[in-house]
Amino acid sequence: MRRLLRSAVFVLLSACASRGGEPALSSSSSPVVQAAGAEAHLLLTVSLSPAGSKVLDARRVAEPLPTLRGRSSGTWRVDLEDATGRVLHSVTVPAANEFRSELAGADGGMDSMHHVDLTAVFAVRLPILPGAAVIRCVAPAGTLATEDPRGRAHAAEELIEVGRLAWPVVAP
Repeated sequence: MRRLLRSAVFVLLSACASRGGEPALSSSSSPVVQAAGAEAHLLLTVSLSPAGSKVLDARRVAEPLPTLRGRSSGTWRVDLEDATGRVLHSVTVPAANEFRSELAGADGGMDSMHHVDLTAVFAVRLPILPGAAVIRCVAPAGTLATEDPRGRAHAAEELIEVGRLAWPVVAP
């Protein structure tokens, strides 16, 4: 039952993971420039773990990024950078390695589950922009699993790189 519950929570979180708007996290590098006027975007499914990062799926969407109202409440940030490290676009996503659920228990009370995994899998939408070369994912060290070596020797609120991926080539 717990395995089924965890899978269901993962699917729901993955479906809702892509958020837009202004970044909630500050950048210690270049100023963030939000994409404007990109004619198409990629819908990516990304996997990040201490063992490495990879794009699981990349689909070209022949429309601009959806306009989302409000501010994203994500704690992780995904930056689209050019080859020099200049940020072309930035978006926040919820901590993708965290699973929470609350269900009615057999006794009528609430049962809850909270799990922080070593591997994060999430969906994110990024605009197709000239010069896009790298997808960089950063997160507060405190959001990583306690056994994750990437978060060791860092303060909980310190932003650390949790993944770096090459911009995927997707046929039009």
